[in-house]
Amino acid sequence: MKRLVPLLMASTLVVYFGCTQAVRYSAGAEKGQCYGNQTCNSGLSCDSNICVRSTSSSTGGSSGSGGEGASGGQSGSNDTSANSGLGGTPSSGGAAGSGGDTASGGNQGSGGSMDTGGAQASGGSLPAGGASGSGGTTTTSTNTCGASTSTTVVTICNGLAVGAMTGYGWVALGSADTLTDPTCDVAKAAITAATPCKANTNWGKPDALCMSGSVPALPGDAGAADYSSNWGVQIGVNAKDPNAGMGTSWKTITFTMSGSPSTGLRAVIHKNGDPDSTGYCVSMTPGTALKITDFNSACWDSSGTSLTEADAASIDKVSVQVTSTASAITVDHLCLTKVELGN
Repeated sequence: MKRLVPLLMASTLVVYFGCTQAVRYSAGAEKGQCYGNQTCNSGLSCDSNICVRSTSSSTGGSSGSGGEGASGGQSGSNDTSANSGLGGTPSSGGAAGSGGDTASGGNQGSGGSMDTGGAQASGGSLPAGGASGSGGTTTTSTNTCGASTSTTVVTICNGLAVGAMTGYGWVALGSADTLTDPTCDVAKAAITAATPCKANTNWGKPDALCMSGSVPALPGDAGAADYSSNWGVQIGVNAKDPNAGMGTSWKTITFTMSGSPSTGLRAVIHKNGDPDSTGYCVSMTPGTALKITDFNSACWDSSGTSLTEADAASIDKVSVQVTSTASAITVDHLCLTKVELGN
C-alpha cells in the first residue's frame, strides 16, 4: 500500500508552542529578541538576548504570541502540524507572533510563523509520515545561548537552533500516537494532538530536541482512518524566527541523532513559498548525508517533484519523522542534536 508523508497537517492535529494574546516585539527592536549575532537596532544594546536602551533594563518577561506553541522560558511560538485525511486538502495554520520581554535572569521567548498544512495521499492510501511544522520555544532553564557565525552547522540550545539555523524546535503527532516528552507548562502535562501545549514547553535536554512516546501498530487491513489517526511522531526545527528560508546554499544535509528508533526514520523538509501542503521527504539513516536532490514530494514512490540544489536557500524547516508500521514502535529519547549542511 502506498503511504505518504502528511506534511504540515490540519489544524486539529497541530502541536503549538507559544502563549497567545501577548504584546509583540520585532527582533532587533526595543524589548525584542537580539539578532543572531547578539546585536540590536541603532541606539539599543543586547542584554540577556533582549534589546534594551542603555538607561533601562528589562523586567517581567511577557510571553510570545501567535501559533500556540511554547517556550520553556517565558514562551515562544510554534507552527507545527499533524496529519490530514486521505484525499482531502489539509488546512493551513495561522501566523504566530514574536515573543516579548524576558525577566532579569529569566528565559526569553521568540515567535515563529505558522504555515502548516498537510500532504494528502495518492492512489487511495494515506501518508504514514509526520507533519512539517515550525515554531518551538526555549526551555524552562535560563537561555544562555551564545552567538554562532557558522553557516554549515546547527546545534541546539534550550529549544533554539544556533548557527546556520536560528529558529525554534517543535513536535507533532497523530491523534492515536503518544508523546510523554516533551511536556507542557508547570503541570508537565502530556502534549497530544487533541490537547496542544498553549503555555511553556519543557524540553528534556538543553543541548538537543528530544521526544519519547509510542506509535501503535497499524492493522493488517489499514485504511484511510487508520493512517489519518496514526501517522507517527515528528520532531523538527525552523530555519529562522520569524519563519524564512535558510538563505544558505548547500547540497547535502546530515542529521545527528541519538536514542531510538534509529531505523525506519524519514527526513522531511519544507521550502519557503511552497503551499503548506507541499513537503519533501526521503528515508534516512542518522549520520548519513542526504542529497537535497533526493528529497521528493512523494518519497514513498518518488512520483512527486524533487528538489534541486537551487532550492537549498529557501528551505525553512527541517525534521525527522517516525512513521507508523505494522509493528508498534517505542520512541525512547529520540534526540536531534545537530544538523550539518554540506557542499
